[in-house]
Amino acid sequence: ARAACAVASLALLGIVAAVGAKGPCSEGFVRTSPVIFMCGGSDGQVSSQYLALAGSSAKSFTIPKGTKDFQVAVVSETAKDDVDLLVYNPSAQEYLVRYDTGKVSNMQLMGTLSGAGVGSDVGVTYTGSKSTPETVTLSGSAPVALEVHIKNNGIFPVTVTLHYSFGAITDCVDPWIEGCEEYDPFEVQRTIVDWGIWVATNYGTADKAWRELAGPMTETQQGWPAD
Repeated sequence: ARAACAVASLALLGIVAAVGAKGPCSEGFVRTSPVIFMCGGSDGQVSSQYLALAGSSAKSFTIPKGTKDFQVAVVSETAKDDVDLLVYNPSAQEYLVRYDTGKVSNMQLMGTLSGAGVGSDVGVTYTGSKSTPETVTLSGSAPVALEVHIKNNGIFPVTVTLHYSFGAITDCVDPWIEGCEEYDPFEVQRTIVDWGIWVATNYGTADKAWRELAGPMTETQQGWPAD
């Protein structure tokens, strides 16, 4: 039961799982992001999944400074899912890409991200929020770190698939610079306990928490009560 609660806790917090990936992080490290940035690039298109919580626009991952020619497309499970792809620039404290108020938006599908030197500007292309899949392309090396947010406008959690690719990362010295962290069992324990306290405080019972948090994703197995 404790293991099941741990898995549920991590899943509901938006922890991700790669599609077809075989241990992208070294022994002793755990994956903390749907996208792992390695110094040499992605070596083609890669896919991973991300759980977007209902009514949230949480950060999904960070594009490191120096990442070349990054592209990401977001595909939801069904046509009725209402999710949006956003790119936030924390250095400027503004959305570089956002369907309504971004520097690049539904009204302005192309733009630039200014670099520090001559010829260092990065081209930004957005397909728009109504396109399938919704895609953002950065042409050049990112002059600053950028955050990719997935905005879920629905009332239930949605699992989306991210299709992404990127070139070599400049001034990169580690095998990876984003997406893998050293495993800390005590931090995992604290996270699960904190989440359990939050659930108990806000929902009172496990049944109510499952209904309101998991919604239609809950499944009944043979021998289990129907509700």
